[in-house]
Amino acid sequence: MSTYVRPDNGEFIVLGNLKAEGISSSDGDLELGNLGKVRIDNTDNIDLNNIPSSYVNADVALNVAGGSYVAGNSYVGGTFVANGDVVTLGNTGGSLTLGANISSDIIPSQTATYDIGSNSFVWNKVYTNQLISPQFIDCISTASVSYMTDMIQAGSNASISLPDAEPGFIKVFITINTPTNPVTVTPDNPLGFSSITFTNAGDSATLIYGSSGWNVLNVFRATVV
Repeated sequence: MSTYVRPDNGEFIVLGNLKAEGISSSDGDLELGNLGKVRIDNTDNIDLNNIPSSYVNADVALNVAGGSYVAGNSYVGGTFVANGDVVTLGNTGGSLTLGANISSDIIPSQTATYDIGSNSFVWNKVYTNQLISPQFIDCISTASVSYMTDMIQAGSNASISLPDAEPGFIKVFITINTPTNPVTVTPDNPLGFSSITFTNAGDSATLIYGSSGWNVLNVFRATVV
């Protein structure tokens, strides 16, 4: 037997608890079931769970204590705030469009771990007031191909090797004080030269790795042979 409720003013108010194991309507506006839906056409607050104390003074109209899944699009007319430790947006096949300006620093969660762009997908232009490489490394016996700048100093070995690197990698050598003996850097695959020797404080050289070896971009007072 079915029971029909037809309020005179079009409102159905429940002051106590409402338990629905399966509710549907002929026009599809309200369906409660395993795959149902609910349409709510008013501005009153809907409390599905107790609102956390941190939000009691906030304008919270809908609170869901558990997880929530939206199969279609989700629209936020106001400010979107995510208080979780991890926010995942899309996947490698999707895209993210930022229509607004960024008003904060962008800091990676781990240093020297993540890249901006790749060999296959590069950014077109970079506009910046400053370009700073904060990671310097002391050049002892083998030059680094993980850091951009190696510092040659008194404790550097007289002979230093330079391994191959990723194409496009720029390498800078700077002599910060006079080495005990002249320091000669010999790349594994030099193009058009054999080695570079640094003798005095202030000597420097900049190289770039191509597809088949190292190329010299510029030199200050160091000796290229």
